[in-house]
Amino acid sequence: MDGITIYFIEDVQRHLSVGIDLFFFTTQTSRLRGIKLLDKGTHFLHCSDYTNNCRFGLFIVCEPGDLFVVNIKEDAFEVVLVADSHGKVVDGVEFFESDMNLDDSVDNINLSKYRGEVLANLAYLLNYSQFDNSQWRGIVGDVTWDQVRQIIPKGTTSRKVSGAVTTTDSSKQENDSLLLAIRDASRNRTEKSAAYGNGQEDKILSSLKEDVNANGELVFFPIDLKKTIRPNATVVEVTHDYLDKSWYLQNVVCKQTNFLAEFEISFVFMMILNNFNSYRQWMNLMLVVLGCVDAVTENPGFFLRVIKIWKSQLELLPEEIVDDGMSNSGLVDLKLLAEPMGHFKSAIQSSGMPEFDYVVRLMRSKFSVELVESEDDDDESDYQSNDQNDSDDYL
Repeated sequence: MDGITIYFIEDVQRHLSVGIDLFFFTTQTSRLRGIKLLDKGTHFLHCSDYTNNCRFGLFIVCEPGDLFVVNIKEDAFEVVLVADSHGKVVDGVEFFESDMNLDDSVDNINLSKYRGEVLANLAYLLNYSQFDNSQWRGIVGDVTWDQVRQIIPKGTTSRKVSGAVTTTDSSKQENDSLLLAIRDASRNRTEKSAAYGNGQEDKILSSLKEDVNANGELVFFPIDLKKTIRPNATVVEVTHDYLDKSWYLQNVVCKQTNFLAEFEISFVFMMILNNFNSYRQWMNLMLVVLGCVDAVTENPGFFLRVIKIWKSQLELLPEEIVDDGMSNSGLVDLKLLAEPMGHFKSAIQSSGMPEFDYVVRLMRSKFSVELVESEDDDDESDYQSNDQNDSDDYL
C-alpha cells in the first residue's frame, strides 16, 4: 500500500468525533475505522468527546507508504505502531504499555495482520484525498518538528508522532507562576516544619509538581510585554523600546524561538482544541508584532509573512469561539487587537501592505472589530499610557 493510512483498531465510539487537520467526522450514523490516502507532510489528528466537551490531539509526520495503527482511548490517542513503506516498524508511542497483547519485540510484530485488517475495513476508511487541504497547508507551512518537540516535550519521542495535547493543558509559564505563588505561600509552613525537625518539602507544592510531571505542559516561549526594554538602555532607548517592540522581537523572541512555527502551532491548538493557554500565546505573539515600528522597515518580508498567515487564520477562525462582547463570550477576544492594529497601520504607512488592509476589512466584516487609529505623535504620552494599560489588563 503506497498511500498513507491511519487505522483505528476498533470502531470509533458514537460519543466521539474524530478529525484530522481542519476536518471533523461524526460517527453517530456510520462506522469509522480510519483515514486513507493522506498526503505527505505534517497532520494533526484530533478527537472530541460529546459528553464532556474535551478535545485531544497530536501531530504526526507522514511519508508515502506509512501505516499508523491507533487505539482511541477515552481521553487520548495511543499510536500503537507506525510502519514505513518497507514494512519496518519505526515508531509507537507508549507501545509496550498497550493492551494489544503484542510481542514485546517490535521486530516480531505481525504487520500482515494489520494490513489485512485495513483491507478488510477499507470501506470504513475515509478518503482524505477527496478533501481540499490547501487551507491546512496555509496555516502550518512553517511548523517544524523541532518546534513541536520544544512545545510538547512530554511524549514527543521521535520525528513521527508528537505527545498528546488537550483542551485543558496548562503552559509551563502558567505552572511556573503557580508554583512560585504556592512556594511563597508555603514558605512559612516549611520553615515551621524545619524548626520542628521536619525539613520535608511542603506537601501542596510537592503534589503540584507531581501533577505537572504526570500530565505534562505546553512549553511556549515566555512572552512578557512588560519587559521589552533592552538592558542598560539610555533614557531615549527606554522610551523607544516602551513604544516600539522591535528590539524585543528581533533580539529576544526571534533569537530564542521559531516565531512563525510557534505562531502557527498555538493557533492550531487554540482553534481545534480550544486550549486557553495556546490562545494567550497566540495573542501575545500578535501583540508583539503589531507593536513594532522600526523592524517593519528593516525586515518587511518577515512581517508580510506573519500578516499572510494571520489572514489565513482569521479566514478559518470560527465565529462561535470569538467573544463578541454581547451574547457570545467566546475563548478569543479579538478586540484586544483593535488599538495595536491602529499602531501597526501607522508603522507601515510608508511601505504599504495590501494584505494588512485585507485583514482590517476581514476583522470588521467577520468579527465586528474596528481598527482604532493610533494617536498623533504629539499625543504620544497618552498612547503610551493606553498601550500599557491594555497590556496589563490582558496579561
